[in-house]
Amino acid sequence: MAGRNIVHKLTAWAARAIHRKGFGVQSPWAYELVRDVFFEQLPYYAFKELKEQTRSMNTKNKNIRHNEQLFRIAHYLHPSSIVEINDGCPAGLLYLAAPHSDIPYTLITHSEPPTQFKNAFRGKVITGNHLTTLQSLFTQDSPVGILHICDTNEAESIYDWAVKNTDDNSVIILENLARNAVLWKKIISDERAIITFDFSKWGMIVFDKKRVKQNYLL
Repeated sequence: MAGRNIVHKLTAWAARAIHRKGFGVQSPWAYELVRDVFFEQLPYYAFKELKEQTRSMNTKNKNIRHNEQLFRIAHYLHPSSIVEINDGCPAGLLYLAAPHSDIPYTLITHSEPPTQFKNAFRGKVITGNHLTTLQSLFTQDSPVGILHICDTNEAESIYDWAVKNTDDNSVIILENLARNAVLWKKIISDERAIITFDFSKWGMIVFDKKRVKQNYLL
């Protein structure tokens, strides 16, 4: 059994390493995302300021590489809106919100975020139940743009509701895949989740029905 687990981990690691270089990614659209968005190496103008802002929030910049990926995703997609559900430190939302000033940003949380965050954040902070607050924000006429599901005990019920309010341009980013392993497995099998990108610690779901269903290990 231990030997099988080792083989499985090595196989997954090899697949991730290959896909991160773009090899084996047949779709030109997915290839562009992998090479020019997810793993782009050039820094953006805003990174220095964002790094200072998150340092002041005592995050120790543990997730700076991932936060920069969030910035690149939002910059590339230019979504209609961004909503983050997070009872932890919402430093990543500052990166998501930075590329575009013309769309609404919302943090849904059970508790007040750090003062440093509120001073830097241009969007709305709503304190309340995660799911019911989310339900009040979106309808079929205003589908999900980017939904960032972070520190919450309601991840599955949030996904189950949100997936019904998506369109071809909607994206859901799910953090903590180890904690949400059962949910992530369910999402990969969900026919409505057309493209899934598995980064081991977090995942991204695309609902564009023009694409062919595929799960990429990255």
